[in-house]
Amino acid sequence: MLASLPEFLLNEEQVNQFFQQGYLKLPNIVPQEVVELLREAIERICAKDVDAPGISSIAVEGKGTFITGIETLCNQDEAIFLQLMGSPFLLSIAEAICGADFFPVQEFAVLKTLGDKTPVLWHQDVTNKSVGKTFMLGIYLDAANDENGALRIIPESHKSDLPICELQKMPYQSIEMQAGDVLIHDLMLVHSSGMLNAFPKRRVVYFEFMSSSLANKEQIYPSEMIKNRTSLIPLAIKEYGDVHLSSAHFNWQHPDKEFFTEIRSLKSIYEVPLKLKPANYCFEFSF
Repeated sequence: MLASLPEFLLNEEQVNQFFQQGYLKLPNIVPQEVVELLREAIERICAKDVDAPGISSIAVEGKGTFITGIETLCNQDEAIFLQLMGSPFLLSIAEAICGADFFPVQEFAVLKTLGDKTPVLWHQDVTNKSVGKTFMLGIYLDAANDENGALRIIPESHKSDLPICELQKMPYQSIEMQAGDVLIHDLMLVHSSGMLNAFPKRRVVYFEFMSSSLANKEQIYPSEMIKNRTSLIPLAIKEYGDVHLSSAHFNWQHPDKEFFTEIRSLKSIYEVPLKLKPANYCFEFSF
């Protein structure tokens, strides 16, 4: 069961900082007992076959095989991730940034292990025209610094019209993190991360959210996918509420809430293939 999380709501200053800079760090916000529960859940998933659904891995010569990512966390037989999805902590942040019509695009984990020399190159998670109303939230389960997998960001790049190949040459800022810290960034913010040189692991659990109206207006995702993923919210709220009877529950204010009153099964939601927009990387070729 997910241990108690803070009933969190971003204040006006934090929201303004996020929209202006493209990112927001929330230090020491996730209790250590929750961090430990998330670590244990990740390790149980990693103990499965590396070819299991949702698990990404890479073979490194002389080092073995490293698991680098876990997709569809809420469908990995670990209830803690669906409970986290339905927590007031997470959903209040989604509403504050995206508005009441937010939907969860995806939830996944990124794993870095000492010996895996694969860096994450400069990129934007998604490209959209309107500034704001999209974000990625990362819960850090391990410390990270500039030499060991910390996220490197180019402040305010989410508001620029310059191409990614020019943006990635601008001065960057490294965001050092501790276990229990949360980092939120706009999907258009240009970012990267390096490999580990000393730290044994760097595990981050990610939740991506977007405004339904933005996704529909810019045709980022088809309406059926948006509806399917939105169906995950009442299911997650119920999962959280069933194990936190004495805690406050999130008051979901989606404008089409009645459409989702019949709670679907987790299986039916994840049977629909999730076709995500590719990230925007720089591809420069020399001849």
